[in-house]
Amino acid sequence: MTSPYKVQQITPNVALLLAPNPSAWTLEGTNTWIVGTPGSSERAVIDPGPADEGHLDRIMAALGGRDLSQIWLTHSHGDHAEAADPLAERSGATVYTARARDGQVRVAGGERYVLGGVPMLVHAIPGHTVDSLGFELEEDGVVFTGDTLLGRGSTAVGMGLMGEMLTTLARLEALAAAGSGRGFPGHGEILEDLGTAAASRLASRRRRIADVEGRARAGASVDEITDELYAHVAEPSLRMAARHTVVSILKYLDAAAQDGSVATHQR
Repeated sequence: MTSPYKVQQITPNVALLLAPNPSAWTLEGTNTWIVGTPGSSERAVIDPGPADEGHLDRIMAALGGRDLSQIWLTHSHGDHAEAADPLAERSGATVYTARARDGQVRVAGGERYVLGGVPMLVHAIPGHTVDSLGFELEEDGVVFTGDTLLGRGSTAVGMGLMGEMLTTLARLEALAAAGSGRGFPGHGEILEDLGTAAASRLASRRRRIADVEGRARAGASVDEITDELYAHVAEPSLRMAARHTVVSILKYLDAAAQDGSVATHQR
C-alpha cells in the first residue's frame, strides 16, 4: 500500500507533501506545498505544518538537495505554522507571514515575490482568520487558499469576520475568472475549478446567513439557532466552531443594519 506521506509532483513547479496530522479539523492532514522551477537551485515551502520530526525530515528530503530559502504561511494556526521555526533553523530559510515575530518577514496583499524561480503575488484573504493570505502563481494559474477555501467542506469563520469572508470568496471567484483557475487548499483535495468552488461556497454562506437571520427575527437564541442548523455536527470542537459562525453571522447582520448597507445575504 502506497504511503499517503510521499511527495506528489502536482505541476512542474509545485509538489505536495501531506502532514501526518489527520483530524476532524484538518481532514487527512495539512497540505504542505513545495514550490520551485525544475531548473532552480532554491525551493520555497508553503505551510510547513505541525512540528513533527518525521514530517520535517520528509520536507528536507523532498528538496532533493536544493536550498530551502523561503517558508510561507497562509495563516498562523499551529497546524500550518508550528513547523516554521524549526524548519527555518534546519534550513536557514526566512519565514514570511502576515503576523511576523522576531526574525520573520511581514508581508501584505499586493506584494510580489519569487519562489524558487516562480513569480508569486500575495493576496489578503481574511475570513477564516484576520491574517489569512493567499498566494497566486499567475503564470501557473494557481492560488494557494490556505483554510479560507478547503478542498471539501466548510471552514470555520473567525469571530466577527463573516463580512470579510464573503468579500474574500468573491475575490477568489474573480481571480479564477481572470485566469487562476485551480485552488491549492490547506486541507483536502485540489480544487480543479476554483471559480466554481468559491461561488458555491459564497452561495452557501449567503443561504446560511439568511437562515440565521430568519430564526433570529423569530426570537431564537444563539444556542437554539446552532442546535437547529448544525444538528448534524456532534464533535465538540466543531460544534463550538459552528456556534462561533452563528455569532459571526449575527454580528455581520447587526453591523449591516447599523450602517444601512445593502444586504449581501439574500438568496
